[in-house]
Amino acid sequence: MSASILVIEDDLVLAKAIEEVLQSEGYSVRFVPTGEEARKAFAAEIFEVVLLDVNLPDANGLDLLPEFQQARPGSIIVMMTADADVRTAVQSMRRGAYDFVEKPFRLDRFCTTVRKAVEHASGRETVRRMVQRTVEAEEFIGCSAAVKHLLRETDQFARAGNGTTVLIQGETGTGKELIAKRIHANGPNAHAPLFDQNCATLNASLLESHLFGHCRGAFTGAQSDQRGLLSLAQDGTLFLDEIGEMSLALQAKLLRVLETRRFKRLGDHREERLEARIVVATNRDLKAMIEEGKFRKDLYYRLAVVPIEIPPLRARRDDIPLLLEHYRVRFSTKFNRDIRGFTPDAFDFLCSYDWPGNVRELRNLLERLAISWSSGNHIDIHKVRPILDPDGCSADWKQAGEAARVGSSLSPDGFGRVEDEVRLVSMREIKEEHLLAVYRYTQGNKTETARILGMTRQTVGKMLATLDRAGRLPVLI
Repeated sequence: MSASILVIEDDLVLAKAIEEVLQSEGYSVRFVPTGEEARKAFAAEIFEVVLLDVNLPDANGLDLLPEFQQARPGSIIVMMTADADVRTAVQSMRRGAYDFVEKPFRLDRFCTTVRKAVEHASGRETVRRMVQRTVEAEEFIGCSAAVKHLLRETDQFARAGNGTTVLIQGETGTGKELIAKRIHANGPNAHAPLFDQNCATLNASLLESHLFGHCRGAFTGAQSDQRGLLSLAQDGTLFLDEIGEMSLALQAKLLRVLETRRFKRLGDHREERLEARIVVATNRDLKAMIEEGKFRKDLYYRLAVVPIEIPPLRARRDDIPLLLEHYRVRFSTKFNRDIRGFTPDAFDFLCSYDWPGNVRELRNLLERLAISWSSGNHIDIHKVRPILDPDGCSADWKQAGEAARVGSSLSPDGFGRVEDEVRLVSMREIKEEHLLAVYRYTQGNKTETARILGMTRQTVGKMLATLDRAGRLPVLI
């Protein structure tokens, strides 16, 4: 179960022990010893769970509790203290703490408390984000015949009633979520809410609870009634991404909902009527999954009343120049960079590249280049090839090195020489410097750094730890 946890504890030995235990459970852990450092951490990152010591060198944890709840209302806070008494526990709960653990604590009870807090945070924060989240508006960009046909088809289907389900299929990064939003925006109930849920991010039981909702006491940890997305979406749209990751048991329940247009919350005997339109998406081959027994055939045909197939970027190359220019302008403006265009070599290379990550890969490339931009007015091939074609770059560097050793001048499209010397830069160094540039831009926010780089937060953490040991990690204030 992946979750980000902040440990606020001034006992360094205990904090290290907690960190090791939680990391062994698969959690991402950050440790700070004071209230002031905790405030900085809250400003830079989002944590599902916070373990807050009552007695800190510069603050009282009970005083920090309401402050942190206001700063991050989606975070679940568990108090810790070595001086536990009934009064302290009552104060913690009254001020909004999820739970209270006494030090020294039993390892099994501690892990159970954290696990329940993570599960509670996941359920509450998902719904909160869906209601309050503000997503940067973005249109589906393209001028090719394939895109024009796709958008005409999408707008036609959007006008159908909420009883018609839509299945969007396409590779990762093609823009399935944008098509789902377009269907909602151009439909008869555009004024109603749009909710989305990635079926791959939650286990089967949590996903079922998120979709159907639950009554108090329906299962361990269900401390209050909660409406599910099927209810919250009202007469709007519910978008289920990565539908191929849904368990077979939950597939059967979803099929029944679509057939009857009715559902029940977990633990409830009363039925509610489904008013929302269901739009689903996947990058998986559902027909192949049916043959493998991993997806229900009856659900597939019920979902695919309106099938929409998004072509990969390599199948609509006429759109690549438009996308390159769109994101160049967008990120040059956003990050205040003077990027005026592309050199001919870079432009040709980008237009001929296959883009296995599709539009998302192209978008992320332009964002990364803008963030780490240092000099020049045009994006040249030496800026993009180390990212998109490192094997080709390795061959170029080897050739450049051979030329340098025999005293030859390098060609203008090679890496050049400064005072008859060439410094060969390894892929590792390029990756590290690029990581540091993004890390500085995000002001030390590992989660945002990982998102921009397309890495996991754990990978970014390990790379930064290596740089820290080498004394290369910048001190950010």
